[in-house]
Amino acid sequence: MWFGNSLAPAEDGTVNGTLDLLGETKRLLLRAPQERDLKEIADLWTDPRATEHIGGPRDRDMVLDSFREYAADPYACAQDEGERWWSIVEPSSGQLVGLCALLDKEIDGQIETELGYFLLPAHWGRGYATEAARPVVEHALSELGLESLVAIIHPENAPSVGVARKLGMEFDRQLLRPDGVVRHLYRSRR
Repeated sequence: MWFGNSLAPAEDGTVNGTLDLLGETKRLLLRAPQERDLKEIADLWTDPRATEHIGGPRDRDMVLDSFREYAADPYACAQDEGERWWSIVEPSSGQLVGLCALLDKEIDGQIETELGYFLLPAHWGRGYATEAARPVVEHALSELGLESLVAIIHPENAPSVGVARKLGMEFDRQLLRPDGVVRHLYRSRR
């Protein structure tokens, strides 16, 4: 049983939901990150353009270590850390496009589930973020039974705002993150 807006495990300690393979869209496959994705995942998280509105580039070795651990056992990571990640892959080429995620975030003392969508710049402007995030939203609100889902977006990140709106999310409020940065909170309700 899922409670509130948290991705916390059920009372029996299990993590429900599909992490190995979330599904396929018309052009994309959403599956758990795998060892073969690690180079492109590290490229994504160390790219200054891709990370401009989410805190800037990360340390490559830390990214590789984190996602190597996740790829080895996504269920344990989801249970322990409240994070669910899916690689977004073009089935025709096998190329990694980016990542989608459901992440537990503390907002004003409450645990909320944040939708994340992160694409390599070479794949921007093709509608992939919306296409990939739509089944993640459906999974969160229907299969996991979450009451709502949030997206925390830098006010100047117009493409991300556009994705959130296309997914049916509405502006909820402005919020001040712990690092002192202002973000806009968008929300989708069941």
